[in-house]
Amino acid sequence: ELAQAYPQVKMVVTHCAQLDISGLSIGDAMILAQETEQVYFETSGVYRRDLIEGLVNDVGAHRLVFGSNFPDMNIEMELERIYAADLPDEAKAQLLGENARGIFK
Repeated sequence: ELAQAYPQVKMVVTHCAQLDISGLSIGDAMILAQETEQVYFETSGVYRRDLIEGLVNDVGAHRLVFGSNFPDMNIEMELERIYAADLPDEAKAQLLGENARGIFK
């Protein structure tokens, strides 16, 4: 509702909009992605690669940004999640830095 109320504001949701990094709100994250244009999804703690792959396939790699949640999470594991995802190299490059540069200038 907040994102829909302020469509001119870029928003980054942590953990791909997962509650407590549980994976229980994947459907909600997909609805949010489809119903908003200005919401970006940060990837830290998303233990299910299929959510990352699904978001890229459904709304585009340009809507995701890498996040490590350091020091609470292991940055190597967070990077490996992106490297291991079934995504084209161009999409991985977008997630790992290009998108954040564009969002945060």
